[in-house]
Amino acid sequence: MAKLGSRTSQRLLIKNFYGNGDGTDAHPAHAKATAEKINTHIRACVKNAINEGIIHHDFTANTHLVFDPKHTRGIHYLNLNQATELVHYLKAHLDLAHMTNYMSLTALMTGMRAAEITALTWDSLDRKKHMLKIDKSWDFSLKNFKATKNHSSNRTIEINPQLIEVLTKLQFDQNMYLNTHHKTNPKNLIFMTRYGNVPEYNALNHHVTR
Repeated sequence: MAKLGSRTSQRLLIKNFYGNGDGTDAHPAHAKATAEKINTHIRACVKNAINEGIIHHDFTANTHLVFDPKHTRGIHYLNLNQATELVHYLKAHLDLAHMTNYMSLTALMTGMRAAEITALTWDSLDRKKHMLKIDKSWDFSLKNFKATKNHSSNRTIEINPQLIEVLTKLQFDQNMYLNTHHKTNPKNLIFMTRYGNVPEYNALNHHVTR
C-alpha cells in the first residue's frame, strides 16, 4: 500500500474503507443508511470533544458519505390497486403457519411500524371500541419489549371491523393450538408463532417484498 501523504488522505481511506469494504466477509461494504448512522454518531462525538476542549478541529468537516449502492435498497410504495390486491391475497392465506401474513395485513390496515406490530399484546386490542393501543415496541435483538420510538409514538388508533374479525380468528386459532399442544403465551403476544416466538424483522421484510 502506498504511503499516504496527508491526514486528509488517511481519513478518506478509512471512510472509504468502511463504506466500500474490501470484498471480504470480515470487512463488508455498507448501505447508505448504515453509513449515515455512523457518520451522525461520529459527528456528535467530535462536537462534544470540541466543546470539552479535548480537540480543537472538526476533522469531519467537508467529508461526504461513501457507501455501496448494491447494499442500498430504494423505497417502493404500493399504489391503491396493488395494496388492494395484496390485502385480498393475505386474507386468503391466514393461518398460524404464516404469521407474517397476519402481520403484513395489520401493517397495511394501520400503517404501524414493524416493531410496534410485533410488540402488540392481546390487552392492546379493544374489540368493542375498535381500538388498538400502541405503548411499546419490540427489540428484535433482545427478543423482548422496549419503549416506542418516541413519546408521540405512544397512541391509540382506530381500526376497521375487518381487522377486528381477522384478529379474533387469530386469537381463536392460537388458543386452540396452545390448548391442544399444552403450550402457553407468557408475553400475551398477538403474533406469536407456533414455536413460541415472533417473526424476525428480516423475515417479515423479505415476506412483504416477495
